[in-house]
Amino acid sequence: MKTIKFFLLLILTSCIFVASGSGRFASGFDFSRKPEVGSPSFYSNSPTLSSSFFSEPFHFKSGEEGILKSSFFTGDPEKTIAEKIRTRTWISGSLFAASHATGYLLASSDKPYSTALLAVHKITSASNLVMLDITLFQKNKITRLTTGEKVAAIILNAAFVATIGTGGRLSMKKPAPVSIQNIHQFAPYVTTISAGALLYLLNKNQ
Repeated sequence: MKTIKFFLLLILTSCIFVASGSGRFASGFDFSRKPEVGSPSFYSNSPTLSSSFFSEPFHFKSGEEGILKSSFFTGDPEKTIAEKIRTRTWISGSLFAASHATGYLLASSDKPYSTALLAVHKITSASNLVMLDITLFQKNKITRLTTGEKVAAIILNAAFVATIGTGGRLSMKKPAPVSIQNIHQFAPYVTTISAGALLYLLNKNQ
C-alpha cells in the first residue's frame, strides 16, 4: 500500500513538470516571435532552433555588445519573472520528487530514523514552500495575482504547514496519535495537487 501511495505521488509530481508549458523552458533564449537583435548582420547569421517539443522557433537574443543575453539581463521585469516561474516550476517538481522519495524511505524504516534522510526530507519540503512563496511575492509585485492563483496559494500554504507540522511530530520518539498520522498521509496529496494547479496558473498567465 505504501508503494502504491508513493507512485501515486510521483504521478502527481510529474504533472508539475507539465505545468511549465509546452516544453518551452530554456534559459538564455528569447521566446518572442520578433527577437531583439544588436545588428542586422547578427540577425542574418543568428541560428533558428526548432523542435517537436517547441510550438514555434526561437532565436538567440543579442545586446548591443554582441553578447548572447537572457531576458534576466534585459531589464524587462515581465520577461524576467516569466523565466523565473518556468525555472522554479522544474525546481519545485524536483524538490517534490526528492521529498516524496525520502518520505517513502522514512515510512518504510523504523525509528530512530536516519538523520541524513530526515534532514533531506525536511529541507526539500521547507525550501520548496519558501521558494514558491517568494515566487508569488515577486509575481504579485509585477502583476497582481488572479483569484485562482490566490486560492491555490492559500490551499498550498495550509497543506504545506500541515504536512511539515505533522511530519515533525511523527519524527519524535514518542508515538504520534492516529489523527496526526492520517493528516500526514493525506496532506502531501493536497500539497502536490495545489502546487501543480498554482504553477500551471502562474505559467499560463505569463
